[in-house]
Amino acid sequence: MARTPAPRPNEVGIAGEFYVLHMLARLGYSPALTLGNTKGVDILVTCPSTSRVSRVEVKTSADALRAPKDRRWWTWLIGWPTSAPNQVFCFVHLGASVAETRCFLFQAADVIALEAECRAAYAAEAKDEAQRQRRLDPAMGSIWFYEDEKGNEHGSAWHLIDEAMTAAGNP
Repeated sequence: MARTPAPRPNEVGIAGEFYVLHMLARLGYSPALTLGNTKGVDILVTCPSTSRVSRVEVKTSADALRAPKDRRWWTWLIGWPTSAPNQVFCFVHLGASVAETRCFLFQAADVIALEAECRAAYAAEAKDEAQRQRRLDPAMGSIWFYEDEKGNEHGSAWHLIDEAMTAAGNP
């Protein structure tokens, strides 16, 4: 039997966006995928009963899960995150099956704080000053967290969509 080639990064990203669209629709929201390279927003979400709007930035990986001997942890590469009161980040791990797919939701301000924390920790492990400076560069950041900490708190935290809509002061 021929091996299936690994999906290209763009295909992984699109799969994650459609998975999040599916979940939002199942939860009763009216989600709309933005087309093209809309910076900082992949999905606009409207609550049909209130007309409130939220923005969702989706980051997807097919290999986000790391499982060392002691603790499972998750990681995603991100660009420099932007923050708006009505913005939510959804980090999607595409599992081997739909049942194994995981979503972790964070308010934008929490992602910015977590990215800075991760960047500082990564820089602290540098071998020399030049490497430390490269690791402090915010041009391309990453976030990671342990499953037994933020993973439990943020896994399937779809209620953050409503909180973002309310925080933005939508009508």
